[in-house]
Amino acid sequence: MQCLKVTGNIVYILTVLIVQLTGFATSYSISRVQSDKPVIRFNADGTLKIVNFSDLHYGEAPHTDWGPAADVKSANVTKNILEMEHPDFVIFTGDLLTAEEMFPNATDYMAKLVAPLVDKNYRWASTYGNHDIGENMTRLELLAAEQKFEQSYTYQMNASLPGVTNYYLPIYPANTDEPVMIWWFFDSQGGRTDDGTTGKGQQPEHIDPAVVAWFKDEQTTLKKQWGQLPSLVFFHIPPVEFVSIQEHIENNPLCAGLMDDDVTPQDNNTGIMQALWEAGGVQAIFVGHNHGNSWCCFYEQIQVCYNRHTGYGGYGSWTRGGRVVPLQIDSLTEISSYIRQEDGQIVDKFPKTSPSNSPKMYQRNQFIKNATAIMLVSMIGERLFNYSRFSYMN
Repeated sequence: MQCLKVTGNIVYILTVLIVQLTGFATSYSISRVQSDKPVIRFNADGTLKIVNFSDLHYGEAPHTDWGPAADVKSANVTKNILEMEHPDFVIFTGDLLTAEEMFPNATDYMAKLVAPLVDKNYRWASTYGNHDIGENMTRLELLAAEQKFEQSYTYQMNASLPGVTNYYLPIYPANTDEPVMIWWFFDSQGGRTDDGTTGKGQQPEHIDPAVVAWFKDEQTTLKKQWGQLPSLVFFHIPPVEFVSIQEHIENNPLCAGLMDDDVTPQDNNTGIMQALWEAGGVQAIFVGHNHGNSWCCFYEQIQVCYNRHTGYGGYGSWTRGGRVVPLQIDSLTEISSYIRQEDGQIVDKFPKTSPSNSPKMYQRNQFIKNATAIMLVSMIGERLFNYSRFSYMN
């Protein structure tokens, strides 16, 4: 028996070494992380509905009457939208808490935040925002509080990377064990670790270049293993490309949704958008941060969307809500979404219902318009020339 135990240990060690040396560390890490949780699957009918909640800001102004009251109202928003939509999975895109002001009890606030999900056994995953860190709480403490719940799929995939919530989740069909989609989560960092007045604890507000490089490596490995899979991407602070998109949004017929806030982007362009575009397969990117925006548009062929401000913490009086993404397994390159408001209304549908509302069709239509204009100018010029020549001859 002792010999068998030693042999088993040797086999295990050799297996881990082979996995790491042959480039299959990614699949090993997936199986290890997912071993204690059911994998995320599409339903038997090929559907999988996501609800995105963003900027809940629990724990704000805990020493006042309105702060705790705001948390109660935020819980009602979450609860009501879950009852209206009955999603298969929930994603929090940052600023779950307002950690700068809260008392040092992340566990209590996390329990309040996820209570509507836990009550109905909804699963979720999170990416953290610039307010999910403070003098009384670190991102790792928030992660530890979140991971106490078995329904949470949030984790730190590589502890050497700046930030915490840098990871991905493979998504599977109902009855097979080969993934058909990848969901990527990136930590855009930010926030302060001091009292907010000296600035010495200010954290960088961007997806770190090391995370961008990690994404490229991981995506290459996944592509070799499973081919080019469609993917969705979630992080909190929008990249700098959102600024120019919003500046021209009123002249872009492809865009839709609420635009009532400035874009305050990441403080450094580390190339994440270019990396996502070059990787191929990325269908949509979802962010939060700017509470008065819930528009969607395109960056190249990738959908880029703001989620709606969900919580009653944080600034702004816009109607709260969540962005719903109903996925169909047979059309994973045709993503659609909408905002479900707390009052029950559905707004900000994207893409628009027009069949011509896609970048390719838009470019085609623009080409046709330009070609038609050139043709008309040419025809008019030719007629004017012929007319002038006729007039001269007579």
